[in-house]
Amino acid sequence: MFAIELTIRNSNTIPMIQRKGEEEANELYDKILAAINAEKNQLMKLSCERYPKKKIAVWSKDIAAVQLSEI
Repeated sequence: MFAIELTIRNSNTIPMIQRKGEEEANELYDKILAAINAEKNQLMKLSCERYPKKKIAVWSKDIAAVQLSEI
């Protein structure tokens, strides 16, 4: 299992999205990095594979950092 953790500007919460496979986790990590670096602010809608009912929506410009780790 892999975890993608987001640091949100001006927020104490650290949302975490989990992926079962390394390839899927890397794809999501790259997608988030691309959105952070994009000129246009994008609404990122993310869901967790471990907890399917867990959903997160965040504006890409509000993401200060992203971390990928194996758990």
